[in-house]
Amino acid sequence: MEKTDKINVVDWWSEEYIRSLPVHKKDGLTTHKVPDAIFWRQRKDGSRQKYFLEYERSLKAPGRYGKIFQFYAKRKDVKDRNVVYICETEQIRDKLVKIENELVKGGKLKATDLYFSFIALEEFNRAYAHDKAEGKARRILTERKRAGM
Repeated sequence: MEKTDKINVVDWWSEEYIRSLPVHKKDGLTTHKVPDAIFWRQRKDGSRQKYFLEYERSLKAPGRYGKIFQFYAKRKDVKDRNVVYICETEQIRDKLVKIENELVKGGKLKATDLYFSFIALEEFNRAYAHDKAEGKARRILTERKRAGM
């Protein structure tokens, strides 16, 4: 994601970095809930937008997601679907979407599409795998083919 030309990542905090921060710099994150990463992207207007990144290789117990989703929903810096869940499979993605819907129906979250963005890993790779270097190499090969090389 840091190398793609589709999003301009200007700062990246790994889970290990976040855990190593002094408590007063963790901004409400606890030892029980630390995202896999936090990153900021540069918007076209020059402002920065914060994202929380979670990678789900396998499913946790459904009850844990309720607590995690509510934790994020209470944060003032969570809005506009800036908690991104990259899911190993489409089945995991679909299950998380279902859990979010159930929490909304049960009155534990305001609405869907406010806090979370769920994407399967394969879909994510298709969207972001073409980094600047690959794009440049592809352009060079295309130019060479056009030139008959």
